[in-house]
Amino acid sequence: MPYHVYMRSGAGALGVIVDTAREALAKAAEFLEDGHREVIFKDLIGNVLDRAAVATSAESEGGGP
Repeated sequence: MPYHVYMRSGAGALGVIVDTAREALAKAAEFLEDGHREVIFKDLIGNVLDRAAVATSAESEGGGP
């Protein structure tokens, strides 16, 4: 399931669409590492997802770490 991961910066926002939950978590980590305090996950319908739900989905995707 694709995810929209974005962070707010002042009055604007920057976001990306990724294919997997693992990619969503990796992109969120990049945003946080760059100093952005708020990272938001959404599905492509626009539902806001919490990090725990995305992490659970990442675990169920299988594959390597």
